[in-house]
Amino acid sequence: MSIAPLASKTKTGKRLRHAWYRLLRTRDRGSLIKGLIQARRKPGSVTESEKSSREKQEVDFSSTRLAQLCPAYTNGESAFRLLDDGHEAFIARLSLIDLAERTLDLQYYIMRDDETTRALLYALIQAANRGVRVRLLLDDIYAVGRDLEWSLLDAHPNIEMRLFNPFMARGPFGLSRFFELLGNAVRLNRRMHNKLFIADNTAVVIGGRNLGNEYFNAESDTLFVDLDVLGVGPIAEQTTRSFEDFWRSEFAVPLTSLHKQASSEAELRRRAIGYRKLLRDFRGSGYFQDVRDTQFVRELAHQSVALIPGRAYAVWDTPEKAIGKRKLIAGEHKGPRIIELLKQARESITLISPYFIPGALGVERLADYVATGVQVQVLTNALVSTDVPVVHTGYARYREELLKAGVQLFELRPDTLDRKQWKKRRKQLGRSRASLHTKLILIDDQYALIGSANLDPRSIFLNTEFTCVIESSVIVKQLKQLYRELCEPDQSFAVSLSGDKLQWHTRNRNAEVVVFDREPMTGFWKRLGMKLLSWLAPEFLL
Repeated sequence: MSIAPLASKTKTGKRLRHAWYRLLRTRDRGSLIKGLIQARRKPGSVTESEKSSREKQEVDFSSTRLAQLCPAYTNGESAFRLLDDGHEAFIARLSLIDLAERTLDLQYYIMRDDETTRALLYALIQAANRGVRVRLLLDDIYAVGRDLEWSLLDAHPNIEMRLFNPFMARGPFGLSRFFELLGNAVRLNRRMHNKLFIADNTAVVIGGRNLGNEYFNAESDTLFVDLDVLGVGPIAEQTTRSFEDFWRSEFAVPLTSLHKQASSEAELRRRAIGYRKLLRDFRGSGYFQDVRDTQFVRELAHQSVALIPGRAYAVWDTPEKAIGKRKLIAGEHKGPRIIELLKQARESITLISPYFIPGALGVERLADYVATGVQVQVLTNALVSTDVPVVHTGYARYREELLKAGVQLFELRPDTLDRKQWKKRRKQLGRSRASLHTKLILIDDQYALIGSANLDPRSIFLNTEFTCVIESSVIVKQLKQLYRELCEPDQSFAVSLSGDKLQWHTRNRNAEVVVFDREPMTGFWKRLGMKLLSWLAPEFLL
């Protein structure tokens, strides 16, 4: 299945094919914030109440370009394209921004202040300038010192920002937040971990990526091996309902309620100059050459983006979970519903998560699946590749039990970037190391569960999450092939037991088998530090 109108020489098709090119050739017709200087609130400009009343108005999406691009569906099917490459994930978002005519709704846990994010923000402002309503809902945990910058966006009459479960301390440094967290840990330790990108209630990007260089294969110390899916059809409407649940909740606080200091025009101009220079340099970087070389752009160039049909539905936690008001019941939390799907497995269960802490009950359930003849495989980070070492301690304490139960364990190597499809990009990536960030569950050849949820206590009990359940043997087989490649001996460590001792098996550059009898590629002090943390870190917070 393909996006039908792209097969013809339509104006819309040309817009989509060249979305990335317009970002490249945009000059000084307006820097990232130039439009905001003119749109800065003055007497008579759009107020927050007017923004709120506007969003309550019914919006007709049937005549939008995206609606016209999407094929007709039968039997309630949606259609999907996997975005396992960070460059493709970036250009897919940029293309949706470019095509949007009515609304753009973004919900994210992290929004970095770097080149890829600013490029996307630039495109969002351009969309707002042409009348698109843009809503940004961000978790507040990593928002320290960003209020002024974000207030510049929120000043646009067509852009509104809200922060979920915010800190009251709004200073530029994190120390005041730390003390507030100590005093109100029950509320502030619960975060909105959802990651959604919705265009015109018609097309969505769902998966594990936040907004930042490390998620889009741009230059960074750590590059995440991550996964998104582009979806169109009924899944988009369900995703929008999830977004609306959070946007309209009492825990989504307008930025104007938290940051009341107006930005001076001088500050706006100073930031505009800096953004203009950064974007000019970014447009001339090797990153955009990599974007041009992606399969997604080639599909655009051939006027056809291949989509795979499949039945799908979304499951998400309610906003109230973030403050502990609701019990863990199937009707309101995704966890129990996913467990019911796992119980249907007859042949195989594949679990891919950067942070994997099964707990005693999880080990017991996985052992039960193995006992019934179901093959259970897990791919997570090795200690040397994880970006959150303390979480590794929660996983490490269950490795031996999992292996004894018959679960197969694989741990991603940090030098995966040196190999296979990453090798040609090594020059641009420099000394970046790989770290798994994919959140994926595969059940038999039937179900693929893609979303924001890790397999750890924090995702299950504390944070809110979103998961898309796709029923498609074609998509599952594609994902299994990706999984097999990541688990090859030169990509990951295969963990096993030799007596009561753990061993890690891999291959070196000469294709020779190498066996480690301790956490591979780590030094004594790192292993000692992890041992100490394993005694101190409470598992329910990991």
